[in-house]
Amino acid sequence: MLKKTLRLIRARNDETGYQMAKRLGIPQSSLSNYENKKLPISVKFLDKIKKAYDLTPEEITILELEVHLSKKEIKIPLKNATALDVRLINTFKDNYTKFSDKEKEKLIELFER
Repeated sequence: MLKKTLRLIRARNDETGYQMAKRLGIPQSSLSNYENKKLPISVKFLDKIKKAYDLTPEEITILELEVHLSKKEIKIPLKNATALDVRLINTFKDNYTKFSDKEKEKLIELFER
C-alpha cells in the first residue's frame, strides 16, 4: 500500500525514486527502505512528504495509517465503547498484521465511509 502510494506520487510529479528522495532531503536508500517496510515510517517523514507534495486526502490517510502501523499502533477511541466493542477492536488489532495490502486498502475504504 505504501509502495504503491509513493509510486503514484512520483508518477504524478514525473519523478524517479532518486529525485523524490532528494526533494525530501533523505537518502534514496531510506526511501527504498520505507517503501519496502524495512524502516518504520516516522511522523517526520510524513511531515516532509506533506510539505513537499500536493497530496490527495486518500494519500494522506494511507500515509498516516502507515505511520501508525509502522509503530504497530492504531488509535481507536474507546470512550463510550461497550464490552462487545472492546472485544471486536481487540480481535481486529490482533489480526490486522495478517491482512494483505489489498485487504488493508478495503478496510481503509470501509473506515472512511
